[in-house]
Amino acid sequence: MTVVKRLAALVTGVVLLCLAMWLNDLKPHVDAHDMDPIRSHGTIGTAVANRVFSVRVDRVEVAGSLAGDLGAKDVTTAGVFVIVHLAAMGELKPYAMSQVRLESGGDTFTGNGHVIAGDPGSFDPLIWRKVVVSFEIPKDRLADAHLVVGEAGLLTQLSAETDIDLALTSVKSAGLLAHPVEHYDLRAG
Repeated sequence: MTVVKRLAALVTGVVLLCLAMWLNDLKPHVDAHDMDPIRSHGTIGTAVANRVFSVRVDRVEVAGSLAGDLGAKDVTTAGVFVIVHLAAMGELKPYAMSQVRLESGGDTFTGNGHVIAGDPGSFDPLIWRKVVVSFEIPKDRLADAHLVVGEAGLLTQLSAETDIDLALTSVKSAGLLAHPVEHYDLRAG
């Protein structure tokens, strides 16, 4: 009888071990996008609001070179400079703009998506304030570009974010790329 009990215990142990290994393979996988902020979507020319802030993109320009400051040489690029004119405001309390980036074709352009005109400080409720941001991107990434604006904070989970379609179709992008503004003066906007 003890041999049968030991054999049953061994078989039960092996079955439980196999079951544990199988369940380990079935564990839920956490994808990076599961932790992304909650996005509001809209298009250029319309105010896109979420619970924290509202953003409206007024226009988009493309420049081949940027005018240098105080007689310095123009800043040039192998791609293009995308200059986005937008307005923003806080919804219920002052909002600090953060994580401004351009997304296109699966690529994200953040390195130079900084505010170039207007104080990026805080945006008060009910008061639209204009800001200009710029991005340097390859020419083939202009079509279907989206502007994404987030809120400042330590944790991105459940934070607010706005995705604005810039309506840059392949035809419109080709037209802008055919005649980019040269010597674009960022100060004049």
